[in-house]
Amino acid sequence: MREKLKIYKFLLWLRELQEEQAKVRLYQAGIHLKNLMEEKQILEEELRSCYEHIHGKGVLNGEELRLWGNYFEVIREFQNIAESKVSTQKKIIEELTEDLKRKHQAKEVIELLYGRVKREYELLQYRKELQELDDLYLMIRRR
Repeated sequence: MREKLKIYKFLLWLRELQEEQAKVRLYQAGIHLKNLMEEKQILEEELRSCYEHIHGKGVLNGEELRLWGNYFEVIREFQNIAESKVSTQKKIIEELTEDLKRKHQAKEVIELLYGRVKREYELLQYRKELQELDDLYLMIRRR
């Protein structure tokens, strides 16, 4: 019974460790998502400032118009890439959240089993102690 208790204690420690690792991965994924959102915001601000610059400049010749068009195209491509990265990171966060929930539930199951085994062990120890006291009492009475 004592070995069983040690095994459950080890499993509980292992599940707690796995849950903590899942929390860390989720936290890191959240930070990464925040950074991606900031990059996306920077690209939007750059595009907005370029539009404002062009509107403030007035008439553009053909060469300037072509250069600005290419620049806008590059910024749009970067925005699309940033948007895909953000959506991918959100999916990853959802998966990590589900993983954390599963690990938490597994830890709770092990906690419950550990508690039951511990109570059984303590009850068994208590019964052994009572039996020993009974035996001692009987031995003393027989003298």
